[in-house]
Amino acid sequence: MRKIAIFKHLPTVLVFLLAGLLVTWGIYPAFADELTNFQGPIMVVTGTGQVDAQPDRAKITLAVVSSGQHLEQLQEQNSRTVNQVVTSLLKQGLQRSQIETSSFSVWPQYSYGRSSEGQPPQIIGYQVRNQITVTLHDPQTTGSIIDTALKAGANEVQNLSYYLSDSSSVQAMALSQACINANKKANAIARALGLKIGAVISVKESSSTAEIYPVRMLDSVMVSGEAVPIQPADITVSGTVTITYQILK
Repeated sequence: MRKIAIFKHLPTVLVFLLAGLLVTWGIYPAFADELTNFQGPIMVVTGTGQVDAQPDRAKITLAVVSSGQHLEQLQEQNSRTVNQVVTSLLKQGLQRSQIETSSFSVWPQYSYGRSSEGQPPQIIGYQVRNQITVTLHDPQTTGSIIDTALKAGANEVQNLSYYLSDSSSVQAMALSQACINANKKANAIARALGLKIGAVISVKESSSTAEIYPVRMLDSVMVSGEAVPIQPADITVSGTVTITYQILK
């Protein structure tokens, strides 16, 4: 949404009134400084730009969860399974630097007696969870990597995200489009009002990158034994600029 302010020679009281309205409309706080430093009519226009790019990185969070009665045996079993998963991923061409332990926890499992009889909860077993995060340099291999991990013993896929390793060039393109968009808006408004756009007084910018988090039912892979069909979508990078223009008489 664009904010536009056009000031001509107005009485002092009216200038203060319009300044108050600008604050109400959500004009940037620095706008008041611009009015102080620049004498004459101005126009403030917001432009937006958007660029879609193919992600070049993916992150997968996997977990091996084991339950049983004997904690020491359970930990050994869980560690053995995690090592199997890591080994299978290394055989797929991943480097050890791409695989890291992101979480490890042990939880007791309780049996709760009847509270009316005052029976305290009793530990009947334990759950061990070892979570690893895998970083992929080729998002197209996401499905095969998940499939390999599940077959090796991982039993949870907790998170999957795609992102750009370096979004600076794409952000620059989005901001460039935003500047073009703002300039078109300013010229269109000026023509409609019979005015001319002068020099640029100030520019404020912001940009954002949207990561992709696909939601999939991955448990079915363990039953069917088929590879996980995952295709990464484009990542949207947006840019916004707010430009203050001089209005020529």
